[in-house]
Amino acid sequence: MSARNPIIAGSLFGVLCAGAFALNARAADLWQITTVDASGDVGEYSSIAALPAGGVGISYFDLRNSVLKYAWQDSRGWNTIVVDSSGSVGEHTSLAVLPNGQPAISYYAGGQRVLKYAWFDPAGGWSDTIVDGIGGDAGAIGTSLAILGSGDPAISYRDHWNGTLKYARLDAGRWRTTLVDGTANVGHNSSLAIQQSGQPAISYVDFTNDRLKYAWSDGLNWQHTDVSAPGGTNTSLVILPSGNPAIVHDAGGGLNYVTFDGKQWSSMRVDSVSGRESWFGYASLRLQPSGKPAMCYVKRVFPLPADQMYAWFDGGRWKTQRVGRAGGGESSLTFLPSGQPAISYRDANSLMFATRRSPGDLNCDGRFDGADIDPFFLALGDPAAYAAQFPNCDPLLGDMNRDGRLDGGDIDPFFACLGGGPCP
Repeated sequence: MSARNPIIAGSLFGVLCAGAFALNARAADLWQITTVDASGDVGEYSSIAALPAGGVGISYFDLRNSVLKYAWQDSRGWNTIVVDSSGSVGEHTSLAVLPNGQPAISYYAGGQRVLKYAWFDPAGGWSDTIVDGIGGDAGAIGTSLAILGSGDPAISYRDHWNGTLKYARLDAGRWRTTLVDGTANVGHNSSLAIQQSGQPAISYVDFTNDRLKYAWSDGLNWQHTDVSAPGGTNTSLVILPSGNPAIVHDAGGGLNYVTFDGKQWSSMRVDSVSGRESWFGYASLRLQPSGKPAMCYVKRVFPLPADQMYAWFDGGRWKTQRVGRAGGGESSLTFLPSGQPAISYRDANSLMFATRRSPGDLNCDGRFDGADIDPFFLALGDPAAYAAQFPNCDPLLGDMNRDGRLDGGDIDPFFACLGGGPCP
């Protein structure tokens, strides 16, 4: 291969120098967007997770029918099912994968005013149970589900009727609840993560004092600290490879990434908006396979419609990219086995799924490898022939130096990435 490709590259040199082919930069074209469910008014409170067997699962709320739904992807495409239809159920969903590879969901049952948990058993299908609020006294707003090292599920949530932050975990088959923060009007949009010690940690907003807060368990008690002010409205938490927490929240006209280095908190601006009716919302923070953070979020700059966005940290700064039009509702981020990001979100009353195509994947088989070399040079030398042979692929995936066009400057970065070097 290495002996042949320089010859091909050389044969194209004159064409490239003549500027015969250039592409306009269209970042959104790097994302493949699929409608998962368009049956009515669906897609609010979506939460996504990669499944060990392949594909992804998404939990979400069907507003028209007031039911909890679950969608999953297999080799045949997308499948959807109603998980719980017992009254008005399915708001504030959070999806996680159990140690056996099966999905589990925390959510709010508004009709009963209780926190619920549902899980899938291949032998018996979906089952559900009430976690907190028997008698109808748990608001369970903003649930966040995580799996403890023991394999048991745990949930953080706001008890909306009492204005407190609570934590529940399954212990020996029984749900046990704990009051994490009982000061007035706290716990909004909590996000739960598991520390390297195996103990839980939670980010959340204190509306009374307009503070972003962080709580963690030391194994005996819950500890709390103020992180920053103003607190904003939404939070999402991860534990970095260093063991320290990192939180994204929207406040002060910006989307802010806040980290703790063991001594103090520091904040970095990811994105900004200004003007009336411009806002951020629904950020979902995750770690890339490299260990660096990434997030998806909704951004609205008045008077334009809201956009679904993706941002990633390259080690020095945050980079942002528009994914597509967003109609509202929580968005959620995960990473596929290929390392590419995947996002669930709502648009036009439908549940959407977006994946970023792998840079260099010119034959669109989902991976970047030697099979992409010939398509790369075909796109470089004969765009019309490439479009005819690969009608569903975007030649801009070959823009390996990210200058907005495909030309000779992409050859060296293409082979550098293919050989294990830096990739865009």
